[in-house]
Amino acid sequence: MPYFEDLQPCTAFRPDPGKLIAVGWLAKDYEYSRGPVDPELIEKLESLFWQLPGGPAGIPRCDLCPEERAPGATGTFFIPSNGFFYVAPGLIIHAIREHGYRPPAVFIAAVKACPVGQTPAYRRAILEVLDLSRSQEDSNALVLGEIEPVRQRAGMYFGDQRSFGLTNMLLEVVGNCLDQHLAGAATRVSLSIDDQGWVTIEDDGRGIPIDGPAQRGLSMLELIFRRLHFEPTLDGHEEHVHVTSGLTGVGLAAVNSVCERFEVESRRSGVAFKVAFERGQVVEPLTEVGRTHLRGTVIRYRPDSQIFSSEAVYDLPTIRSRLVQLAGLCPKLELSFQGASLHRSKGLTGWVRELAPDVVKETELFATGVVDDVRVEAALAWSPSGKAPRILSFANCSETSQAGSHADGLKSAVRSVPPKESKKQVVNGLVAVVHVYLLHPKFKGPTRAELHVDAARVAVREVVKRAIKDAPWWWDRVHEAIG
Repeated sequence: MPYFEDLQPCTAFRPDPGKLIAVGWLAKDYEYSRGPVDPELIEKLESLFWQLPGGPAGIPRCDLCPEERAPGATGTFFIPSNGFFYVAPGLIIHAIREHGYRPPAVFIAAVKACPVGQTPAYRRAILEVLDLSRSQEDSNALVLGEIEPVRQRAGMYFGDQRSFGLTNMLLEVVGNCLDQHLAGAATRVSLSIDDQGWVTIEDDGRGIPIDGPAQRGLSMLELIFRRLHFEPTLDGHEEHVHVTSGLTGVGLAAVNSVCERFEVESRRSGVAFKVAFERGQVVEPLTEVGRTHLRGTVIRYRPDSQIFSSEAVYDLPTIRSRLVQLAGLCPKLELSFQGASLHRSKGLTGWVRELAPDVVKETELFATGVVDDVRVEAALAWSPSGKAPRILSFANCSETSQAGSHADGLKSAVRSVPPKESKKQVVNGLVAVVHVYLLHPKFKGPTRAELHVDAARVAVREVVKRAIKDAPWWWDRVHEAIG
């Protein structure tokens, strides 16, 4: 990823870089200021960051930490002040907390004065500084410009220009397929990588839209793969569930821009269309192939050797592991990798058994429901060997390794039901997997490892308590297992 000295122009984004001032892009050879920072400043940064639209900020990684432990964070802070934007990587909170970094005084003042994210005042500040226009009638996209900046700084968008970056590219495309499945449109996703580095990903969803608001002579399909944007989806359909390192994906256009060749076939309404790009540029315009009984999308691409290191190779075990995880979260999805099925029909319940092979089968319970737009899925059981609760947690198909609100809600539900004398023993033996879907997730810290949404805690607690109430036999079986 690039590094910019504090208060120097940040050229990673359009438009005029003279309006964009870099802050906090720290490198090992960069002498940065150190000192204490008011905790309230960090809280304000966190509230601003997680309420921002998901711009093409990529996955900056900490250059100050050892490579094997260097955290990454999707997203970038855009703090408007007096006609300028202070642009800081999502890792700035990590740099403050872990490396003693103290941002410049003008940035601190700008953060304190910044309107709360997503308010009309904040939106106006974005539009005024970036000099962007938006027409709700024409498109829901807030276009940021062409994709050349991605090629210039691919490491910032994908984490690095080696194996890690290749994996994030691939998972970004998989995320688009997963979006189709969660919307009820796709039941099958297949992925393969050949010896020449070509990736092929196919789904049987609705197909990528062909028609829609065109810009600069580009069809909607071409536009999706050619333009960066602020919104979760360029055409305004259901928000993507991204499966990269964080929950804010970099988008299909960013992936396309760093590919030597990128081919798309969209099968929609009985007709197949094709388009091809090279290094982000259209080389074979959208063409109707003909009638077809198939549906869905086929994407085939090869990463650009001019961008990625000659030592970059696909980490197949890591990719497979992540896909197996997604298959467990989506048991109704037929997911295959390199020709082998990864389907996990038992879903979260089967996952619980893997976490603790000694769980008492009679204590298995599955809970699902929706509370205030938060969809909850949870599987739980009791293990006699448990010394503390074992809970694996996910938000929008991404693991939250440090748990958070949803895991707290599950433990609260279990604690609130059993008799007082057995409560501790039951909770300590708890083995569970909980997964929540929510449109606007927020997290504690830039690595997005801990969910911080009170509505998720309430929803999980309510759904699990209801499931236990509807299964009065469950506590009897838990007590029998405890002996």
